[in-house]
Amino acid sequence: MLEKLSARLTEALLRRGAAEESKRELFEYGFQITLSTLLWLATITVIGLVFFDWRFLLCYLLFYLPIRQFAGGYHCSTYGGCYALSNLMFLAVCLGGRALQDPGWKLPVLALGALALLFIFWQAPVMNPSNPLSKRGIRKNRNSARLFVLLDGAGLLLLSLLGTGLIPLSVSALTVFSVACLMIAEKLAERRRILQ
Repeated sequence: MLEKLSARLTEALLRRGAAEESKRELFEYGFQITLSTLLWLATITVIGLVFFDWRFLLCYLLFYLPIRQFAGGYHCSTYGGCYALSNLMFLAVCLGGRALQDPGWKLPVLALGALALLFIFWQAPVMNPSNPLSKRGIRKNRNSARLFVLLDGAGLLLLSLLGTGLIPLSVSALTVFSVACLMIAEKLAERRRILQ
C-alpha cells in the first residue's frame, strides 16, 4: 500500500513536470520514508495521548528521534515490520515508564540510562547493510550521536534533579536504552551474517 501511494505521488509530480523521470526511484523512496514516518508519528501520538499522557510522548520523541537518526542499529526489512517494531518499542517504553514509578527505582533507572548512553557513545554508529555510509558519513554520524548522547545525559541528569516525577525520567532512560538495544540487535545480526 505504501509503495503504491508513493508511486502515485511520484507519478503526479512527473505529470506536472516537478520531477525528472530519471529520479523516479529517488522520489518514490523519499515518499515511502516520509509517509511511513508520518504514519508512525500519528500512531504513537494516538497511543501516547489515549493510553498514557503527553509526558510519555514528549520524552520519547525528545530522547529517541535525534539520537536514533545518528546512532544507527537494527532496521526491519519491510515497512510493515518497521512500523510494528517501532510501535511495540514505544508501547514497551511507556509501560516500563509507568511501572517504574516507585522512588526506589530512581537510581537504577538513572544508571540504566547512563549505561545505555555510554554504550551509544562508544559504539555509534552501528551500520545496517541496507544503509551503508561513507567514511565521512560515519564520522559525521559518530560526532552527531556523541553530541546527542551528551545532551541526553544532561537531560537525564536535569530530570533527576528537578523532581519532575519519575515518569519523565523513567521514560527517557528507557528510551535511550531501547536505542542501545537496537544497536546491539544489529551487531548480533552482523555477527550471524559473518558466521554464515
